[in-house]
Amino acid sequence: MPKRINYSEVIEQHLKILSSLRTPTGLFRAAAVHVDTGYDKAWLRDNFYECLAYLDLQKWSIVIQTYNALLEIFLKHEYKIDHAIANKPPSLNISMLDIIQIISLSFGMNGVINKMMQLAQSYT
Repeated sequence: MPKRINYSEVIEQHLKILSSLRTPTGLFRAAAVHVDTGYDKAWLRDNFYECLAYLDLQKWSIVIQTYNALLEIFLKHEYKIDHAIANKPPSLNISMLDIIQIISLSFGMNGVINKMMQLAQSYT
């Protein structure tokens, strides 16, 4: 009989990993501090996803501290965000179908891409 998965243990292991990636500000790094890849930065998207786990576990202090740190980043760089909004480039008028065709030509994945195009066309 296969071994039953103890989900409480799995969750605790994942929380331990996340905890090891947490900075004093409350942000979560993508990897350990001194990795050779340079991937030890905190990414906005990753932090929002990591907060979902803590929201589900009702660990409010972690969520609040992380969201506060994210908001501080937005405030720190507000002038850059405002500039980007005011000076956004003109629309390229490129559709999802165009992007899928470019990918298929670039990587020669016609079978998969054709299926993706069929799916995309059903949404347009």
